[in-house]
Amino acid sequence: MRHSCLTLGVWFAFAVSAQAAVVVRFQPEASPEAGLVRLGDIAEIVADSPVDATWLAGLVLAPRPAEGRRTTLELAEIQTRLRALGVDLATVEFGGSSRVIIHGTALEKPALVRPVAKPAVVAPRANVGEITTRRLHDQVRRAVREYLARQSSGIANCDVVVTLSSGTVAALAAMESGSWEVRGGQAPWTGEQTFTLQGNTDAGPASPLEIVASVTPWPRVLVLRSPLGKGQVLTADDLEPTPMNPETFGGKKYLVDPKQAVGRQTVRATRAGEPLTDELVKETSLVRRGELVSVACRRGGIVVRKEARANEDGALGQTITLVSADGRQRFVARVVAFHETEVVSGDTPTESGLRLVQSPAPADREVPR
Repeated sequence: MRHSCLTLGVWFAFAVSAQAAVVVRFQPEASPEAGLVRLGDIAEIVADSPVDATWLAGLVLAPRPAEGRRTTLELAEIQTRLRALGVDLATVEFGGSSRVIIHGTALEKPALVRPVAKPAVVAPRANVGEITTRRLHDQVRRAVREYLARQSSGIANCDVVVTLSSGTVAALAAMESGSWEVRGGQAPWTGEQTFTLQGNTDAGPASPLEIVASVTPWPRVLVLRSPLGKGQVLTADDLEPTPMNPETFGGKKYLVDPKQAVGRQTVRATRAGEPLTDELVKETSLVRRGELVSVACRRGGIVVRKEARANEDGALGQTITLVSADGRQRFVARVVAFHETEVVSGDTPTESGLRLVQSPAPADREVPR
């Protein structure tokens, strides 16, 4: 039984190692030569792709401590930094020391083992690793977005999804990313677009690459022009549509149509520039139960106004039940403003004294009562 458990444990460790695209083994101590601490200064990096190993080794983790001082980097801290730099931690297996002491003074016997690619599976340049492939996708997306921003300010904020074949990825990996030049596409610059990407290799200018991308403008969410207090009713002048990256929504429902916000009130104090969510505003009761409100009845060219008592609260656009002043009739009206309602068509309260007479005049005439 014990032998079986040991065998199972060895098999499991081998399976985990086989699934990981990169293995990073940290040294207990290191003394970087430069002023910045890079991943390659503190760990041995074993990768199927030398491109991945080189890129990972150059990632900056922290500044080097001053001469004669030292600092400690914990594994969790390093992983957080790598994640922020775009590393998919699911593709990396971490080993070695769980903390690395960084010295500002050179060690007498450096403990550092420089990063190397796995000797038995050193891949050719065309076999680009998963980490490098994702990085190249991100770089192309940024390059296309920057190009679009130069073509039209209206498309400066957009979501770009690129489609890259394995051959294109390999060709991009051989280029100097800083020398990429994007061309092509056509106005209005949205939808599926075809671009060409020109770059340089160690041997000189590379052949242009064709890039297919889907361009979608960011939704324009409503933000506040100025701070508002709790319970303040929103007007159109309080709102300003602003492009917002949907990747930052985090599951929240942001308001994009002024009709979703105008007439509603804030549930707490807000700041200028704050995006409006459905949880930040609530319906405003322009009519309260028991209050006397103005009721307008329209028929043809006649407008008759009368007072009635609200039988329930009502927000802008909602229909509520009203009771005539003498209490003899109930009817339905729509809230159109503060303490103002309008009788819904087909439910005109004639018995309450709002008797309507057809008028030949083309324009509305208001009849006082």
